[in-house]
Amino acid sequence: MGYLLVGAGKALHYLKIEAATRTLVSGASEHLRWPIESISTWKDLICVGGNKEGVSIFVYDATYKRFQHCKSDRYAKWVTDALLLDEQLIVSTDKFGGLSAMIYSSRQSGQPTRDNKSTRCSRAASVAGLWSR
Repeated sequence: MGYLLVGAGKALHYLKIEAATRTLVSGASEHLRWPIESISTWKDLICVGGNKEGVSIFVYDATYKRFQHCKSDRYAKWVTDALLLDEQLIVSTDKFGGLSAMIYSSRQSGQPTRDNKSTRCSRAASVAGLWSR
């Protein structure tokens, strides 16, 4: 059994691959404000880059079978590609040739998460832009 992340227009889909029946089973969907340009993962973190949106970080919550939004970029950018290099660094490029990076702290920020059920997203609460173009 495997899993597949798919971006289709403005929707992010989490699909389960059933090996026995060779079918895809929908796990969760998240509809974003702008079309998805890139998807990158690192362990349980999901980084989604979109036009006019910048970069957003999600975690898939298997208990509730849904995506949990952790944090979004402070500044809107025309992201063409975004890559999670490790658990603390995201690098993205924009359509004008600019390069930006975001980091988040590994310490607890004290800010509440969206539903107060996940401590994973509280780690991503201090996303900040390092440089932009």
